[in-house]
Amino acid sequence: RDLREHTDDYGDYEVRYLYVIDDENFFKGVAPMRRLVAPRGRRLIDLMIDDPIKVEVGTPLDALQDLFDRVHYTAVPVLDERGRMVGVVEEAAVQEAVSEQVNEDLLKVGGIIGGEELRSMPFFGRAVRRLAFLLPILLLLLISASIIAIFEPTVKEIPILAAFLPVVAGLCGSGGNQAVAVSMREISLGLLKPVDFWRVLSKEAGVALMNGLILGVVVFVLAWIWRENAYLGLVVGGAIPLTILIATGIGGGVPVLLSGIGLDPAMASGPIVTTAVDLFSFLIVLTFASLWLIP
Repeated sequence: RDLREHTDDYGDYEVRYLYVIDDENFFKGVAPMRRLVAPRGRRLIDLMIDDPIKVEVGTPLDALQDLFDRVHYTAVPVLDERGRMVGVVEEAAVQEAVSEQVNEDLLKVGGIIGGEELRSMPFFGRAVRRLAFLLPILLLLLISASIIAIFEPTVKEIPILAAFLPVVAGLCGSGGNQAVAVSMREISLGLLKPVDFWRVLSKEAGVALMNGLILGVVVFVLAWIWRENAYLGLVVGGAIPLTILIATGIGGGVPVLLSGIGLDPAMASGPIVTTAVDLFSFLIVLTFASLWLIP
C-alpha cells in the first residue's frame, strides 16, 4: 500500500529490496520487491531472505570492490559491530571511490606527493612538493653513477660498454616495474600481506630466470653480430638473467616491505626499483667486463 501511495516519490530511486529491521534497528534480512506480490495476509518475515549479503562499517574499499565484482547488486546493507543497520553502500559509490584511489596512486607513482596537483595551484607549493620527491631520487642516482666512476678504467678500455649499459638497465628496470605492478594490485585486493614476502620472491624468481635467459640469449646474439665479439655478447647477455632476477625481486618485494612498515608503496616503489636496478645493472655488467674482457 505504501508503494502504491508514494509511487512518484520512489520513482527517483532504483529500489530492488526492502531492508528489514526490528524496533531497535537490528538488521533481520532483505525482502526482494517481487516477493511483495505474494497473496494478502503473508507476513514480511515470511517473504524476506534472512541471511543476505551484508558488510560492516569498517569494511575496506578493496573488499567492497571485490564484493561487487562477485555479486551484481546495486547496493548492500551496512551494519555496525552489534548488527544494527546504519545504512547502505551503493556499487556506484564504491566504483567512484576506487577511481579516485587509482588516480591518487598514479600521482604518487609519478612523483606527485601530497595529493592532487593542478597547474592553477600556487607556484611555490607545487615546486616544493615536487622537490620533496626529486631530491631523494637525486641521491639514489648519484649512488648508481658512482658505480660507473669506480669502473672508469674498464669503460675507457671498452667504450662500447657505455652503449649497452642503458640497454641492460632499461630492460631489467621494465621487468622490475612489472613486478611492482603485480604486487601493488595484490596489495590493493588484500591478497598480499607482509608475511608473504618470501613467497613473492620465490614466485618472481622462476619467471625472472626464464625471461632473463631468453632475453640474455637475444642480446648475446645481437651484440655478437653488431660488434663481432662473442666475449662482449657474453658479458652483456650474461648479465641480464642475474640483473632481471634481482630487479623482479626488488620490484615484487619492495611494495610488500613498505606496506609492512606503514609507508605508501605507490609513492616509493617506482623510484626505488629504478635506481636500484640501475645500480645492480651497472655493477654486474662492469664486473663481468673487468673479469672477462680486460687482459
